[in-house]
Amino acid sequence: MATANYFDRECFDKRYDVYRSDRYALASGAGRGGGVAIAVDSSLQSRARPWPDALWVSIPLTGSHVPIDCTYLNIGCVYIPQGPGYRTALEGCLYLTKKLINDHPKDLFIVMGDFNISHAVWTDCLPCAMSLSVDGTYAVQSLSECLALTDI
Repeated sequence: MATANYFDRECFDKRYDVYRSDRYALASGAGRGGGVAIAVDSSLQSRARPWPDALWVSIPLTGSHVPIDCTYLNIGCVYIPQGPGYRTALEGCLYLTKKLINDHPKDLFIVMGDFNISHAVWTDCLPCAMSLSVDGTYAVQSLSECLALTDI
């Protein structure tokens, strides 16, 4: 079995800091392992904020191109596994996302990943934005409410 350091060196060179939140099959009760990873240019002085099945990396914002009063760009990479613990995992992820945004109002946030929501309908709003249509399923409603409450 490959170790985390082996994977990091094979996929990314020393120009990148690699942050990972691995999910091991035996520990998680899942049929397979998995997890999430974020690679950041090593010159950006990033730091990790790990959480089960999610990974947050904070990058200090500097320079004249940064919006006034913004301090960090926080990038969240999320994996919500399907199965009996799905609802709990989704609620935990959304709770953490809301908490991070509320605790750091001057920061910018990007949330990405695999939410395993097969019934979500995404439509283009602008060249770089998407809108989530609520279809009545718990997962879609929860994600839609989180996006609305946090103004993402």
